[in-house]
Amino acid sequence: MSKTAFIDFKAVKANVDFLDVLSHYGIEPHGSGKQIKINCPFHKDKTPSCGVNLDRNLWNCFSCNEGGHIIDFVLLMEGLNPDDAKDRQKAAHLTAQIGGYDPDTGTTQKAKPKAKAKPRKRASKAKAKEVPTDHNPPLDLSKIKMELETDHPFFDSHGITDDMIATFGLGYTSTGILKGRIVIPIHNADGQIVAFAGRHASEDVPDDVPRYKLPKAFQKGLELFNLHRATELPGKHITIVEGYWSAMRLHLLGIPCVATMGTSISPEQVELLTTQGYRYATVIFDGDDQGRTGAKHVVELLSQHLYARRFDLPDGIKPDTMSDDWLSRLSP
Repeated sequence: MSKTAFIDFKAVKANVDFLDVLSHYGIEPHGSGKQIKINCPFHKDKTPSCGVNLDRNLWNCFSCNEGGHIIDFVLLMEGLNPDDAKDRQKAAHLTAQIGGYDPDTGTTQKAKPKAKAKPRKRASKAKAKEVPTDHNPPLDLSKIKMELETDHPFFDSHGITDDMIATFGLGYTSTGILKGRIVIPIHNADGQIVAFAGRHASEDVPDDVPRYKLPKAFQKGLELFNLHRATELPGKHITIVEGYWSAMRLHLLGIPCVATMGTSISPEQVELLTTQGYRYATVIFDGDDQGRTGAKHVVELLSQHLYARRFDLPDGIKPDTMSDDWLSRLSP
């Protein structure tokens, strides 16, 4: 193994297989393709909430907001200090060793071939679990029967204009699985509808009822709300918010904006931004502790790929309710 004091992080990230790292730590991957999930080792995770992109060697946990590249993963697994340069070098060398990569020669040679996984017994239809795919398939709208009303009192009480309703395809439905909710279509980067979100039409929401409802099979970490519209606006700067309404408001003001649909960002969502050519990002989440913490982690992950900054809003303020003074600061 190399005795190089300083190691090329980029070369390690490009030449080490994340699956080898997971195997080294005894972590079982879930799913197939370039995007898999694991039970996050950095918090008590009963269900796989950590996404790993095997093509880009990136990972992100949607629950605890930890994330980064493959070396960051090894660094945290080893309990090293991410702010210590020597510890980061140590993690890089260890990552190379796990993957059989020699930084001196630039070659990868594994001591032993991977053992073939034992075939699993096929689950019965009653107990079979749905395996996540690496994309959300477009909906066949001809098979969806859903009448939308555009004159519901919710729109007036929340300042939602006819222009917003028409632009984003909003409406209230009194039938189907989204009965009693405001329907918000979600598109992929190509502009195809892949899901409908449902916002409870009343502010008096029962404790056991979610304010927002999404299809169980929908993987929101693979999409960015409003991306297909944002890319139609000029510029290399994108504003990133949490929620649908914030993205709608800024878009109608001519500000390229997407929503993560939560307080974290996945490697796939980061890849969507870089694929579209964005070079600068402003993260502006809701003015609360969860929003500020989430924005900090999002900027840390984004900064590995583009220039990112964040604005922390005052308590109780959201991008869809912030003042014109705050809006004026969004220009890059």
